[in-house]
Amino acid sequence: MHKLDKGSLSEAKILAALMVAGYQVSIPWSQNSRYDLVADKDETLYRIQCKTAWLTKDKTRLKFHTCSCNATITQKSYQGQIELFAVYSPDLDKVYLMSVDDVGATGCALRLKPTQNNQAKRVRYATDYELG
Repeated sequence: MHKLDKGSLSEAKILAALMVAGYQVSIPWSQNSRYDLVADKDETLYRIQCKTAWLTKDKTRLKFHTCSCNATITQKSYQGQIELFAVYSPDLDKVYLMSVDDVGATGCALRLKPTQNNQAKRVRYATDYELG
């Protein structure tokens, strides 16, 4: 599947999951926005950036980028420009929703299984962010 098609599929899955969860969802007219969707719930608007996650080789984590990159590989954070990341995992067919304040500047990992050394601090479990 082409990279652009993967992104479109992720957006469609995210949009559907948000609607099932009770959000009213709008799509910006321009594709030049820093956000992909606007969701309204309980009279609050959220700017949402959609991302596609990939499963690590050991199948213990889902990872996704939390910045955008242009042709010159300049990374640009979404901090202050969105409220939420909505992440679709094609491997698990699940959607995750998390605050921009809960992720790193360039990437994030969601744990699917506990760590081998039982580390608990700064571990983000996917189930805590699962939508629906």
